[in-house]
Amino acid sequence: MSNAALHRDDVASRWAVTKLQLTCCAVGLAALLFTPLLPAQKADCARLRDAPSSSGMAHVVLALIVLGMLYGLAMAILPVIPATACLQLVGGSGCSGPDDDTGGHSLADDDDGDSPFCGR
Repeated sequence: MSNAALHRDDVASRWAVTKLQLTCCAVGLAALLFTPLLPAQKADCARLRDAPSSSGMAHVVLALIVLGMLYGLAMAILPVIPATACLQLVGGSGCSGPDDDTGGHSLADDDDGDSPFCGR
C-alpha cells in the first residue's frame, strides 16, 4: 500500500486497508490455536521442569528465534535506508542498474518523486 494510494482515499485503497486489518486480526486470533500447548496445572509445569532436556533442540529453537528477529530487523531497517528502499524485497519498485540515469536507484513505490532520495 503506497502513501499515494492512501492520500487518494478511494474505494480500492480503503479495501486494501480493510484487508490488511483483517489479516492482522486473523493472525492474532490464530495465536489462540497454540493455547492448548500451554501446561494446564502446576503439576504439569513441575513434570516439564524435571524432564530430561535436549540441548541440541534448544540450540535449534534459539537459532530460529534469533534468525527470525534478525530478518524482522532487516525488513524494518532496509526500507528506511535510501540506497535499499528501492529493493523489491522490502516493497520498492526495483532498483535499476548503475549504468542508467537514476544512479542505481529507482523510485520507491511510496515516493512521489519530490524526495531528495529518489535518485533523479
